[in-house]
Amino acid sequence: MVSRRNIWIIIALIILIPVLYFFRTEITGFVSNAYGTIFVSIKQVNFVELTVSVEKYEYCMFLPDTVEGPVEITNTLYNRMNGPITGNLSTVVINPSGTHVHSDSWTGIDLAVDQTKTFETSFTLQEDDPAGDYGIESTFVYGMNSTTTRASFKYMKGIGNLVVSPPQIEKTISEGYSSTQNLYVWLRDACNSTTAYLNKSTDVPGDWITFSHENLFLTPYTLNTTLVNITIPEGTENGDYYGNIYIQADSQKITIPVIVHVLKGSFDVYVTIPEEDKEVCQGDDVSAIINITKNYPPWSVDVNMTYQLVDPDSIVVDTESETLFIKNGTRGRVQTLIVPSDAKEGYYT
Repeated sequence: MVSRRNIWIIIALIILIPVLYFFRTEITGFVSNAYGTIFVSIKQVNFVELTVSVEKYEYCMFLPDTVEGPVEITNTLYNRMNGPITGNLSTVVINPSGTHVHSDSWTGIDLAVDQTKTFETSFTLQEDDPAGDYGIESTFVYGMNSTTTRASFKYMKGIGNLVVSPPQIEKTISEGYSSTQNLYVWLRDACNSTTAYLNKSTDVPGDWITFSHENLFLTPYTLNTTLVNITIPEGTENGDYYGNIYIQADSQKITIPVIVHVLKGSFDVYVTIPEEDKEVCQGDDVSAIINITKNYPPWSVDVNMTYQLVDPDSIVVDTESETLFIKNGTRGRVQTLIVPSDAKEGYYT
């Protein structure tokens, strides 16, 4: 037999459900016959959908003065309400420094139920506009309500930014021995190709440095590399030696400090990235094969090792340290570092 309490509950639900449907709400619940308890959650839907899109994500200024464009921006409004609405739409373009460089607006927009309307505006990039990420922000105001949405595009100029990794070379080498270091060079946010030229400081340790390639041809989407070799002549005194490597492309110049510690004991460290780890995603692990060769002294030693993952802006994003017991010859191991979940795209070292 159905209790009187459950009868009242059923009547209440019969009245409540049509009312909630009229206001386009969603109802989820659970009814317990044993206790007569109702759990109800109500979730409102968005009354107006606003989207903004841009025709392209990247725009270039090709040297000397040819600018792509204009930037075509499209706003789309969709009325999901139960009745017609009237409102005002505005769009602004914001440059990398936060300045509003373009705006447009539409007033008195009428939208019937389930009606969609689009509104377009365009922005012409100028030669003297700053390169970087531009934001687009659109807002639709109707009655006491409003909705805002955003999009973005990138403005790139000439060769963009010259990037070199690692940002510093530091080696400990014994007299009469050599050590090498890969130097990676590329262009970020570039439209044009160029050639990068490598040079070094005079005297030591510059006199000890040679390059496998002194000129590197760079394109917007390729990475190039040169092998830096540092050879310490016999008879070199123990000590710390400081110099620089210079990389220049067009008007951009980067200085890489070089620090060489000359000691009677020395080690060579070789790092290899497996093919499957040369292209990874945010949050992935990256493995490196490490081979450590002890040239001197002849006895066993403890070696303090530090492993770092460096992002395209030369920022260390992950690091690990350990102490290894090294006998004669070469010791190999595999070290894993983690790419941050919010890592930016680019070449990491």
